[in-house]
Amino acid sequence: MPTEKRRIIVSLPAKILKDVEWLAPLEDMTRDELILVAIKRFLKPHLDIRKQVLRAAANPGRLSAPFDTAEEFIADLHKETKKLSAKRTKPSSRETVG
Repeated sequence: MPTEKRRIIVSLPAKILKDVEWLAPLEDMTRDELILVAIKRFLKPHLDIRKQVLRAAANPGRLSAPFDTAEEFIADLHKETKKLSAKRTKPSSRETVG
C-alpha cells in the first residue's frame, strides 16, 4: 500500500537551498528526496524516545523510580533496555553448548 503524500510549501533560506541543490545530485537524489531524508534523520531519535515513553507508560508498574527530569527518565530507559538485551542474549537452559 503506497504511503499517502501531501504537498506542503516550505520556505528555505537561500544558503540552505543552495546547499541542498549542491548536495542532492551528489547523493543521487532530488531536492525533495534529500529534504525528506534530512527530516527523517532529525525525527528518528525523537520518535525513538517517544516510543520508549509510550512503552513505559503502558507498563507503569515497571518504572524503577520517580524522575525529576526527562534526561533521568531516558537514562533509566536505556539502562532497562540494556538489561533486557542482556537477558535475550543469554542461552536458555534448554540450549546446549558444545
